[in-house]
Amino acid sequence: MAYEEDDGRGEDRPTLVIARETSLTVYAVPLISSSTLDSNPKGAERIPIGSGAWDARGRESVAQIGRLLRVHHYGMRREATAVPHETYDRVATELRSRHGWG
Repeated sequence: MAYEEDDGRGEDRPTLVIARETSLTVYAVPLISSSTLDSNPKGAERIPIGSGAWDARGRESVAQIGRLLRVHHYGMRREATAVPHETYDRVATELRSRHGWG
């Protein structure tokens, strides 16, 4: 089982934090395993980011850039891991372009 949560708050899902919005909130995009793409809507915008510690099974992942999330500091429940700088830059550059961020 990929996610084991018994605290009543639902499943934890990996996200890639892109930018700070305020002192208590950040912008992030969801990460999903490439192997689950068939179960997700076609046409969703995605950027491949490879594999990393965010997926315990080591599967290749994609960032769902068509879905921008606002995450509150107290909504983050797991430890962080880093993506390679060039991976972050690819995702951040695309989001900056789409949203007019400077």
